[in-house]
Amino acid sequence: MGLIDAAKRLQTTDPDLVQLNDNAIGSAHRLMSKFGLQGVPAIIAQVGSDQVAIDANTLYAGPAAVLASLGLA
Repeated sequence: MGLIDAAKRLQTTDPDLVQLNDNAIGSAHRLMSKFGLQGVPAIIAQVGSDQVAIDANTLYAGPAAVLASLGLA
């Protein structure tokens, strides 16, 4: 679904879209809880078969810190 179609669906109450949105938010909350993340910005990156949490401090520290946290530096 494109952004224009999604925006149109948001202007009218669309139970399917509301459910999709609720599911996406729920999944994000579960992942954040799993990794002990609170607030934004935060990223959970997939590196190979591993998921790696990158918190705000690492993100603000710059690209080298992000790559190091991913084991890619």
